[in-house]
Amino acid sequence: MEVVDSGAHLNHHAPMTNLQLLLTSATPVQQQLPPGDVTLTETLEVTGEVHLTGADSGSTRIHGTLTEIRVAAGARLTLQNLHLSGVRIQSAGTFHATGCRITHTQLPLAAVIACGDGDVVLKDCFFSDNPTGGVLAAATSRLDMDDCHFAQCPAVVVHVCNQARLQMRRCRIQDCSYAAVNFIDESGGEVHDCHLEDCKQAIRSSNSSAPSLARNLILGGESAIVVSNNAQPIIEDNDIAGQSRAGIVCFDESQPLIEHNTLRNTGRIGINAEGASHPQLNFNLLARCQTAIMARQACRPELRNNALLFCSEGIHAGETAHVTAERLTVMRCQLAGKLQGRATLSARGALLQNNGRGFDVADASSLMLSHSSFGGTAAAAIIVSDQARADLQRNDFGSAAVRGNPARIRNDGVGKASFWGRLTGTKAAALGPDPVPTYKEGSTGTRRPLDPHFFAENAARFGLEILLDQPLPAPDSP
Repeated sequence: MEVVDSGAHLNHHAPMTNLQLLLTSATPVQQQLPPGDVTLTETLEVTGEVHLTGADSGSTRIHGTLTEIRVAAGARLTLQNLHLSGVRIQSAGTFHATGCRITHTQLPLAAVIACGDGDVVLKDCFFSDNPTGGVLAAATSRLDMDDCHFAQCPAVVVHVCNQARLQMRRCRIQDCSYAAVNFIDESGGEVHDCHLEDCKQAIRSSNSSAPSLARNLILGGESAIVVSNNAQPIIEDNDIAGQSRAGIVCFDESQPLIEHNTLRNTGRIGINAEGASHPQLNFNLLARCQTAIMARQACRPELRNNALLFCSEGIHAGETAHVTAERLTVMRCQLAGKLQGRATLSARGALLQNNGRGFDVADASSLMLSHSSFGGTAAAAIIVSDQARADLQRNDFGSAAVRGNPARIRNDGVGKASFWGRLTGTKAAALGPDPVPTYKEGSTGTRRPLDPHFFAENAARFGLEILLDQPLPAPDSP
């Protein structure tokens, strides 16, 4: 690039009063600016090619109040080691900033805006105290950020909309009172290897956006990742911990792919699916959450090879949610799963070890469980109540019991479900002569007699191995 002094007698250390001439030069300019401050009092437009470098100490500051530097389409502005205070950059052309500080911008929307078909590249830049936002990419622009640091932003830090594309790598965002990174419309791109801490919502993906969110460390805040509308982000290999509400939230008709993530100590919920969302959860580890996976309304989460450890509840499904799970591991949870409303859970190949209880199946919900194994369960493996149903095939319940109405429990295969009577009308099997043994009704504690013939037929029909409150008497000798 040819270096021109713009006819203003500019030397290597140009006086700051010549900044306006440098920015508006029609010929290419490459200039190093000395330490010091200058006030930019009006909005300027770059129409050529301008490269400005500040002092190595970072003490060259361009100060403005409601002022803006615009980069026209086809133009190029490069800034290095400068401090922009109260000055916004809006680029429909090419804007590169390296090692810059961008602070105290008061104009609406953001401190840096990529618009039109513009290209914005930010490397090793520091943003703070920008009350209207950090960076905005709109239209079909491209925003590339490496090793940038954002702090103390009360608005959206990085906003990507329309059909813009974001490449964000190794960036750090702290203390954001709204969304740190927000994808809407048909935007996309990547947020990889970033550190997002104490943001109300670390990343939002809505409308039809489809970003890739990978290998990020997300700490604190209310929720780590929120997915809505028809968004289809890929969420993989993230380390998420310490949120007060939920690690990942999916609602509306979103279809995120969530795999190989670790979620720890995420407060109330690890992964929350609502609305008509259809998330796919593969190879995730969720530990020390109140509820590891929550499914509500009409959502349809699909789970494969997930592990839920040390939680109050493993899976909680309600309303009309339909959950499918393959090779699910639930260990050391107080309750492996709870089904309510008309929710359904279809699980195959589950491993349930050392949990307080297995599954509570209530209301009109349904549990389909096959080829699964229970071990070390302190109480019942499955409790079926109200109008709920359980279809059990080829499971190993160990020494744990299945409680409920045998008429609403189907058990086939080598696994045997044992049963304790607990509600009025509950059926249990009693094989043996009079005196007829009794069982204790769980709701009142009343002991009721068993009809051995009726219950024996149901035991054979449902494949139940019955545990009674007292042993059966030995049959009379012939």
